[in-house]
Amino acid sequence: MPEAGNAFGDLLRAWRRAQGVSQLELSSSTGVSARHLSFLETGRATPSRAMTLRLAGELKVPARERNTLLIAAGHSPDYVESMWEAPEMATVREVVDRILYSHMPFPALATDPMRNIVRANPSVAIFTEQLAPHLLGDNGIGGNVARMVLHPEGLSTHLVNLAPIRAAMLEYLRAQLSARPDPRIAALLLECESYPSPPALTEPDPHGSVLLSGQLRWGDRILSFYSTLLTFGTATNPAFTDLTLDLVFPADLDTADFMREFATRFETAAVN
Repeated sequence: MPEAGNAFGDLLRAWRRAQGVSQLELSSSTGVSARHLSFLETGRATPSRAMTLRLAGELKVPARERNTLLIAAGHSPDYVESMWEAPEMATVREVVDRILYSHMPFPALATDPMRNIVRANPSVAIFTEQLAPHLLGDNGIGGNVARMVLHPEGLSTHLVNLAPIRAAMLEYLRAQLSARPDPRIAALLLECESYPSPPALTEPDPHGSVLLSGQLRWGDRILSFYSTLLTFGTATNPAFTDLTLDLVFPADLDTADFMREFATRFETAAVN
């Protein structure tokens, strides 16, 4: 966490190290002297707005964190961040909902950089109905994906192959932290690492090793899923660029048939 009084310098150093860039390399690519960069990182100098944006661009700092850098340097943010339910976000919500609902009867959700669920289609209930109430977010959909999966009162007790799922989830968080040095991600990673670790899986994944499938125990059934993560690569609005869409697919025909039947409850509810 950046110290008070040198927030910008600590953030700049964290981003530079996250990108594996030395002060000399950053100096060469931006035209800012290594001496001045050293002064910026130690708090002996304050960057102009233009210099802040130049350094952030070279270090590939995402829009939301670029705002944080600007504020830490004493400048106004590049954009005003809107709450997800704000009226100006209506177009974003409409586009995201169209994608998520087109994926029915299979689960699909949208998450922020912390993997907090901000939107989901009804079939995500196949996962959220098995969670302890305190793991559900204020929107009733579900809070944080990593916490939902790994918490002892979450899906961890229902996953047949928890060990590889846990390893993949922790590796994802580590990669996120490496690319995005955010203390909130660091805290989430430490929390998830503290949850009980299951024994290593002894049975091979029946669907092979090319795709890691999650095997969920649902009553007397074992449902198998795999997922793909999508981002809006060409978007310029941070509301889009910060979103990740998680589209979940059945890994076998039995699971596909079960999900089609499971989703009929939502069609009935819509009619009623």
